[in-house]
Amino acid sequence: MGLFRARTRIRPTKHPSEAFFQGPLGLPQTHGPMIRSSSAFLLCIAFAAPSAQGQTLDHTNSTPQVGDSFISHESEYIDPSPGGPEVTWDFSGLTMGGSITGTYVTPASTGHAAGYPGATLALDLGNGLYGFIASGNEWVDDLGIVEATSGMTIAYQDPIRTMVYPCSYNTTWTDPYSGTYSMMGLDQDLTGTISGHADGYGTVVMPYGTITNVLRVRTVEERVQVIAGVGSIESVTITHSFHKPGIRHALLSMTAAVTDVMGTITEEQYGSWIPAEEVGVHEALHEAIGIDVFPNPATDQVAVVFGSGGGSLRMQVLDGTGRVAIERRRTGQP
Repeated sequence: MGLFRARTRIRPTKHPSEAFFQGPLGLPQTHGPMIRSSSAFLLCIAFAAPSAQGQTLDHTNSTPQVGDSFISHESEYIDPSPGGPEVTWDFSGLTMGGSITGTYVTPASTGHAAGYPGATLALDLGNGLYGFIASGNEWVDDLGIVEATSGMTIAYQDPIRTMVYPCSYNTTWTDPYSGTYSMMGLDQDLTGTISGHADGYGTVVMPYGTITNVLRVRTVEERVQVIAGVGSIESVTITHSFHKPGIRHALLSMTAAVTDVMGTITEEQYGSWIPAEEVGVHEALHEAIGIDVFPNPATDQVAVVFGSGGGSLRMQVLDGTGRVAIERRRTGQP
């Protein structure tokens, strides 16, 4: 399928809401910027080695949990520009169009869990629209969606692997998928392949401030939909999403899609982003020093993640009286 200028404006055949069900989404737990301490515990520091790997996404710091919620604003498309190490991406010009609110719930609470037996989480976007997700320590899968008001269902018998863990700079994966799409009596067979590449890390400039230690993930999804008795629809969707560990929702994403609807070629580009009011983004702004500590609050263990161009590092943990309780030294390579 060639990449031609759009002749008509129709959305890609992928349902628009599907964009919210791909990749690790959600928000971190609410907490303050300080690590709570107790004389009964010493903090055991787990270092992430300074290297060119940048930030690392994993199941704990990136996969949403039941009860997480978010607000996402639509935006005009901004060219995501090249990837690479230690890049600064300027998205200060993001626009604010419509918005959508999502809440992560248990699959059983939706009334549609039977159709998605492997689901570990469901995303409730309101008005009977649900996305179903399965996740583990090493992956996140999109299982499909239900839109109760229209009777539309999408079910992937071979799910879409939207993220792999751990995911850091230059992590890649490719996953074929297949499923069925049913709406208004029309049944469609879906097949496709998604390829992901964490192709950059660095700093993102948002309309409300600067976020450091961000990992960019580029996915390319090629899909074919065969409509019984009608014909086929082909699409290619490229998405660049920007993630910060500890914020369980992409800070922003930019999507470009090209669709061939039985010979009619269309293009569409759009973006989405979460505002500063979302929990965790304020902390990312106030603590933009290139070092992240999580979980926060903590009891007996925290992880300290940082980037470095090499050299030595000395880190100290002080108790409530100002005495050095723990000291660690680390030498890294650029």
